Amino acid sequence: MYYTNLTSTVWEELAQKSAANPNMVVCMQMLSITGEDTPFFCVFVSSDNSLHFLCEFNKENNNFEIANPNVAGLELKVIKNHFILDRERQNYYDLRCTGDHHTEEFTNMIKEICGLVFNEKYSIPKAIVTVIRRSTSFWGRPKNIILNEEFQRGLFGELYVLNELIILGMEEAVHYWTGPLQNKHDFQFREFSLEVKTTLASRHKHIINGLEQLEQDENGKDLLIVSLKIKNSEDGKSIFYFVHQIRQEMNQRPDLIEEFNTLLASLGYNDNHEDYYSCYILEEHAVFPVNESFPTLTNKSLNEPVPTRISKINYILDMEGLYSFKLKDKNFEEYYMR
Repeated sequence: MYYTNLTSTVWEELAQKSAANPNMVVCMQMLSITGEDTPFFCVFVSSDNSLHFLCEFNKENNNFEIANPNVAGLELKVIKNHFILDRERQNYYDLRCTGDHHTEEFTNMIKEICGLVFNEKYSIPKAIVTVIRRSTSFWGRPKNIILNEEFQRGLFGELYVLNELIILGMEEAVHYWTGPLQNKHDFQFREFSLEVKTTLASRHKHIINGLEQLEQDENGKDLLIVSLKIKNSEDGKSIFYFVHQIRQEMNQRPDLIEEFNTLLASLGYNDNHEDYYSCYILEEHAVFPVNESFPTLTNKSLNEPVPTRISKINYILDMEGLYSFKLKDKNFEEYYMR
């Protein structure tokens, strides 16, 4: 069977065959790529209803260690001197999944591993490590929680900015992405901070969350607002698109991908929800420096302190027509090249 055709239906069929087998001989489905001599890959369902992905363990893999992911529902081990009908005894990697609620995630993992080996020419252990690092941050999270529209729009803006920063050469910008951590600003670099705002309106007009959000930093760190005007469109891009773009751009840095996935997981993002994520077209973005002449409402700008019974003040800021520039302009380069 061509590996891209692996679906939950295949697992159900294998489970039925195994249950009907009086000799308890495991029923397997081989995975391959059309017209090529490929490594031995197969899937099967064991008697305890666990799902398995079996890969041959070649001699050249002996020096490549793969750690067990140590997450609920997913296990990796090497089984030695194992016998499979019509094959010589051999060592195999056995990636095992327990729990029906993980079937979709596990199936996608297998497809990714096969794709890296068959198409990208990864070694088997490298492919397994790469996919596990991408996936374990999401493992075991509730799969029925879909990010709401407002949250998706905000995340769309942050991912767009992160992608642009990486394109500009700031590959490690993911280290400074603090939006998922509920920090004061969405990106906090050593010399400056970025606050990302996304709107469906026709103007660069946004809600400012609290009197503190646009306060000048006591240590002199610059603050910039990145404003995105977007609109809903089936021809647009979703957060799923930007997630995969960013992963691709960081594909030589598995440590950064792992950090990125952990941040996404903390937000409730899930690759398997691709069909539920809305698509948007970016109409325009603008970067506004928050300086002394920029219109803000802060604690310092008030003549009287806020009464203690008022816990938070939000306000709407219209920045249309104010001085701004683009992320790719020289004006922005002055900030990140310091």
